[in-house]
Amino acid sequence: MSEGEASGEFDLRPRAPSRVAEGSVTDEERVASPTAEIGPRRLSELMLVLPFRCGANLLTLVPGPLAASLVVKRGSLTLTEHAITQEVATAAAVRLAWLADFDLLSLPPTALADGTARRVKVRAGGDTGEMIVSFSAAPDGIAVEVRPLLVNGAPPEVRRSAQLCRCQTCGKIQLVTGPRCDADGGTLVEIVDDPRTGGFIGVYQIGEVLGEGGMGTVFAAEHALLSKRVAIKLLHRTMIEDPLAGRRFLAEAQAASAIRHPSVVEISDYGLLADGRPYIVMERLDGESLQERLDRTTYLPPISALLLAREIARALGGAHDRGVVHLDLKPSNVILLSDLDESPKIKLIDFGVAAYVGTTTDGGLSGTPQYMSPEQVRGWPADLRNDLYALGVVLYEMLSGEVPFESPNIWSVLRQHLIEEPPPVTSPAMQLPESVVRVVRRALSKNPDERHQSANEFVGDCEAALAVLNRKEWLKWLP
Repeated sequence: MSEGEASGEFDLRPRAPSRVAEGSVTDEERVASPTAEIGPRRLSELMLVLPFRCGANLLTLVPGPLAASLVVKRGSLTLTEHAITQEVATAAAVRLAWLADFDLLSLPPTALADGTARRVKVRAGGDTGEMIVSFSAAPDGIAVEVRPLLVNGAPPEVRRSAQLCRCQTCGKIQLVTGPRCDADGGTLVEIVDDPRTGGFIGVYQIGEVLGEGGMGTVFAAEHALLSKRVAIKLLHRTMIEDPLAGRRFLAEAQAASAIRHPSVVEISDYGLLADGRPYIVMERLDGESLQERLDRTTYLPPISALLLAREIARALGGAHDRGVVHLDLKPSNVILLSDLDESPKIKLIDFGVAAYVGTTTDGGLSGTPQYMSPEQVRGWPADLRNDLYALGVVLYEMLSGEVPFESPNIWSVLRQHLIEEPPPVTSPAMQLPESVVRVVRRALSKNPDERHQSANEFVGDCEAALAVLNRKEWLKWLP
């Protein structure tokens, strides 16, 4: 992704007050309002300068069938919203692209399907800043989004509509009800977002790092007023210029929230920091991942493996009933919340590459190669049977201690999924009955029509295999 640079001495003169909800911002904070006669140059300059003038941290210009809409936000608070003529909005988008050294007019209509972003340096009077300007295709034209990355050398601060403050005397954290502390009358100081241990994201105080991946970091956190323990997943700062990463974060929150299944992680909130990074608030899970368990034990006893596979299938069934395909099922995305007894409890996490049935994923190939179905490798539309293939791989690994296809070369792994039959599954613990082998073999069929056609079918096969394993003639094989 290339970067453009724009420098200009933009002067935003006062205009009539904008349409803002009564009492939502103070008079001196009101935003100068674009008028119906505003031109493309003025509009593009406004979008780059408002982060300095009113602390805006998100400006969107979205085309519509009759007119475009300009929305200016600071955190969750909408400062102003105006209709702009379509012609002016289009010309302003082209000018912003030109300032970012990006030739918008020469692109074919499909070029912006996944969006693109540019870093623009802005000088406005005595202020300097860096903005991320994103362009993406919309049904009625080109949508533009401006987010400040740095204002005068530092990430912008946002005053939230639900404002948290800390008493300088007693340290109590509270919502603002006046200038003084409710407990001792001490002076209140506003708490701003600071996504580090001990800092805050919204109303949540950040604790230790729970995990870190390629796209984001997961923190322990606690609601400052309710003492509710949660986990917060925050996009890496290095990913802020990737519009695909932001969309995947939102898609993860939307997908998991839509499922509402006891074995799927609960998402309770989604938001943006002042610098544009999205975050997801989810339930805090006390347990270890299936990957961590396998790292310790290598494999599981066959009965435990089948009991877990059955619970994972039930969780997948909850997602599939809502039309959501996980597309990245693997041991690290299964959290074990109980012992592996007759009714193990699990949580399915990380819907970052999930898609709705029949749709294709953003960015083409996505998932983890060792667990991808042949159709997923080919980039075909999402199908619930993709997840059941991945579950077959997970069950194979739980039983044998290794995945069916492995190689230092990722492309070799993908090729094996496409054309090679997996070795018959075995267990170091015991000789496996044919009913267990058949569950894995069916799940790993290259032809999706020969696999389990639903999560319920997978559950049924697991229960049949468990019934065989619990017979006396098979129990003697157990350690």
